Amino acid sequence: MKHITQNFGWMSGIGIFACLFFVIATINFPKISRANNARIINIYSDGREITTASSAGTVGEVLDRAGIVVNERDLVEPSRDTVINTDTFNINIFRSRPVTIIDGQSRLNVVSAHQSPRSIIEAAGVEIYNEDWVNLERVNDFVGETTLGLKLVIDRATPVTLNLYGNEGIVRTHAKTVGDLLSDKQIKLREGDMLYPDAGTILSQDMKISIISVGSDVVTAEEPIKHKQEVIYDTSQPVGYRQVQTEGEDGLRLVSYKIVLHNGVEVDREEVQSVVLKEPKTAKVVLGTKTEGFSGAFADALAVLRSCEGSYTSVNSIGYYGAYQFSQSTWAGAAPSGYENVRPDQAPPTIQDQAAANLYQRRGWSPWPACSAKLGLQDIYR
Repeated sequence: MKHITQNFGWMSGIGIFACLFFVIATINFPKISRANNARIINIYSDGREITTASSAGTVGEVLDRAGIVVNERDLVEPSRDTVINTDTFNINIFRSRPVTIIDGQSRLNVVSAHQSPRSIIEAAGVEIYNEDWVNLERVNDFVGETTLGLKLVIDRATPVTLNLYGNEGIVRTHAKTVGDLLSDKQIKLREGDMLYPDAGTILSQDMKISIISVGSDVVTAEEPIKHKQEVIYDTSQPVGYRQVQTEGEDGLRLVSYKIVLHNGVEVDREEVQSVVLKEPKTAKVVLGTKTEGFSGAFADALAVLRSCEGSYTSVNSIGYYGAYQFSQSTWAGAAPSGYENVRPDQAPPTIQDQAAANLYQRRGWSPWPACSAKLGLQDIYR
């Protein structure tokens, strides 16, 4: 009897557990959902990631609704007025912090949200040269250094005047001697050249160094160095969006040529020396890559065409590029605004698709005669 009672107690426990499970299972817990027009927003700030659903139209509205306070000295990327037009969107907040800029005997205290040392310096209005060295570090001894936050030390390059075959320019270097300077600037003396002062002379600020050619067959002139452009593709912005993040600036070099004369007339010139006086500054441009996309049969037709023509990174040795094998001249006339000078295989896939669609609307499948005939593509999409 005792044994039966124990089993009954165990079975009663099972029954109670089953009842509780049934009750819990029938409770309607609220489901996490978002409105149809809401988007998933990832906010990165202060080393944390915050994910929220929001129907806000701009970055600023998202931050305001989320109750995230942004100081006027903080940086928000993309900017507060950026329109949110994708289902998933990322926002970065860089908080401002105190930075002490130490430039020789000069100390400048600033509050900056910029991340790179040179950006901090430029935003503070301090002139900086490419040859200068910068070091950003956290201050650990607040009392001893009388500095809070970060310390940014500028190690200035020494400016000297270089006279290259009669033409002068200012160059900057961390070299210690005249000979080291020539090595630093990749200047090799030609036979018969004269150097003043000699190679072992210790450099000092504003020293004048001359390289003189015996004879008159060398001329020197200043020439610009064209700046480059770095393109940043933004998938959250539509095609046609263009924003200049950093203005480009041409550099300057001092270049010497050996003149070849025939009957007293210059017929050729050969570069013999050059030294950079000012480094070019690369332009940074943001271009949108988000297209409306192509759906249905036309998207299928483009996919089939790509399977015949090539991949998005294809390069043909005779000058055709990308998924649709554009020549550069045809691309220039069909590419979306801002992409005309980009080589086709280096453009994002969505931009190549858009260019192919633009070209198709004008000329049908005729730009791709072999593949369109082989695949039996019909001109029914325009």
